[in-house]
Amino acid sequence: ADASLHRTEEREGRTAMTPVEGIPLAPGAELRLRPGGYHGMIRWSGPGPAPGDTLAVTLRFDEGPGLTVPASVVGHGEALTRHPPEEP
Repeated sequence: ADASLHRTEEREGRTAMTPVEGIPLAPGAELRLRPGGYHGMIRWSGPGPAPGDTLAVTLRFDEGPGLTVPASVVGHGEALTRHPPEEP
């Protein structure tokens, strides 16, 4: 599998996903990864999980230990219809 981070943005009245290398986050701050804002995308080389499944995803930080969190699988194309864009 190949994982990447993206941010959904409005550009000239259209919604676009922009790849990001990382997300600035102050120590102790919270950030929700979700469709319509910052989100992760995973591409599978073969059969992958189905929409509605939950995966254990480990987030890595520049400093400190990683953090394993549950992540809900959302089908391609359904993400923006389920959640409006939000501020980071």
